[in-house]
Amino acid sequence: MEDLFYKNFNIKKLSLSMDLKEQVVLVTGASRGLGAAIAKAFRKTGAKVVVNYFMNKEKAEEVVEQIGNARALAIQADVRNLEEVNALFVKARNYFKKPITTIVNNALIDFTFNGELRNKLDSIKWNEFQTQFEGSVKAAFHTLQAGRADMVGQNFGRIINIGTNLVQNPVPITIIILVKLLYLVLLDPWLKS
Repeated sequence: MEDLFYKNFNIKKLSLSMDLKEQVVLVTGASRGLGAAIAKAFRKTGAKVVVNYFMNKEKAEEVVEQIGNARALAIQADVRNLEEVNALFVKARNYFKKPITTIVNNALIDFTFNGELRNKLDSIKWNEFQTQFEGSVKAAFHTLQAGRADMVGQNFGRIINIGTNLVQNPVPITIIILVKLLYLVLLDPWLKS
């Protein structure tokens, strides 16, 4: 059945493995928190790391210094903007002399966790929801679009979408729970291709 899927959609089956030392990994939202920790963890594997940031250049450069300037590069890009994401992929390819092989979609736009202070379902404004939706789902959609051709060309690619356990274990209803649930539902079909 799986082979029929690849044949019908004219999709080349990707290789299941590539040594991490050979990879270029993009981590969105990597200037602080979980994103920074993920980027630093890839340092231990020998991978080259693109430390994406939106506004905090200083923190992103600190992460690069901790990884090592030869193996990491900080690139500013608003992942909600496809042109900026495409430019990020070109800059990374030019710097490392090879394309991104693994994408870690981690960025959250304007997010601060405080479940008690967040607007509840009856008071959430659409623009608040839309900001989180675009920062998670639209952003991941853009990185998938920007990275797909290189991944197919290399016969290898990995996509890692960072979610939240708040979907399964919610605190008082928050925007992020709704967005991350949609993130998982809407992007799943594209990940299979």
